[in-house]
Amino acid sequence: MKRQIVSAGLLLLVLLTLIAGPAGAQERNHPPVAVPDYANLAEPFTYVVVDVVANDYDLDGDAILVTGLLDVDGGQAWLGKKSGTIVFRWVNETTGHPPATVHYLLEDKHGASSVGTLTVYNFPTCDEACQ
Repeated sequence: MKRQIVSAGLLLLVLLTLIAGPAGAQERNHPPVAVPDYANLAEPFTYVVVDVVANDYDLDGDAILVTGLLDVDGGQAWLGKKSGTIVFRWVNETTGHPPATVHYLLEDKHGASSVGTLTVYNFPTCDEACQ
């Protein structure tokens, strides 16, 4: 009987270790979640500043940062002075479609990362659209 109790106890310990992981094991760090961002740019303005991390989050509650721009289509972009912002400058000569896009790298303090997308629309002025 004593042998069965010891065996059952060892089996329970093994099962709990498999389920919970070994003592002292670090939990898995999740990458930040980059929620798509959108901005509207109406003439005569050619610049827009967007706080792209305002709607992004980290499942582990870690601080997140924009650490770089991966590619820009339809304009010029750079990291803003305020952390988490991207400054976008429209350089297409036409308004309307297609929208411009900026892909940025979002990282947490442990180095987990994801890619976010900022889409910028440029709408014509009423002078052009109303004719």
